Amino acid sequence: MASREKCDRSVAVLEPDIEIPAVRWSVPEDSAQPVEIVSVSLSDEDHSALERCLDWRWVLHRAFGPEEGIALVRRRRRTPVAVCEADAQPAAWKTMLAQLASLQDPPLLIVSSHNPNAQLWAEALNLGAYDVLAKPYDRAEVSRVLHSAWARWKDCHTYRPAAHKRHPIAAPAA
Repeated sequence: MASREKCDRSVAVLEPDIEIPAVRWSVPEDSAQPVEIVSVSLSDEDHSALERCLDWRWVLHRAFGPEEGIALVRRRRRTPVAVCEADAQPAAWKTMLAQLASLQDPPLLIVSSHNPNAQLWAEALNLGAYDVLAKPYDRAEVSRVLHSAWARWKDCHTYRPAAHKRHPIAAPAA
């Protein structure tokens, strides 16, 4: 219950201290199998740092360049998320994005960088990347971004109508 405290010219309402529970982002419990992620970076340490942020519901596949990353995505159909490092190979994430667009069920691309400045954010999001992650990775932020991307990918693939089927009402009258 809020209390009131009288000030010189106004009355201030003081809210009670409310402890807001921490939001826990993870793959929903209805996921029967771990969700696969492709990580693209030249640095094995980048892969390891990302992997340390994941729990058992996520499986990380390592690629050391965009071509290897695309090959992994093609072999592992229905990979919902790819994370591509932007520092060592600045054009790698753009290459990934362009090649992912040609796939039937492309994963959402998350760009990672030690210096995610406004220019990188704007460029990545304007070109179609899902999000940008700052390094060093923060476990809560990685979890939030991955969960959000996975949920978005899943929703897009769950509710996408089949292009080859005609709706019975839309059929032309004979």
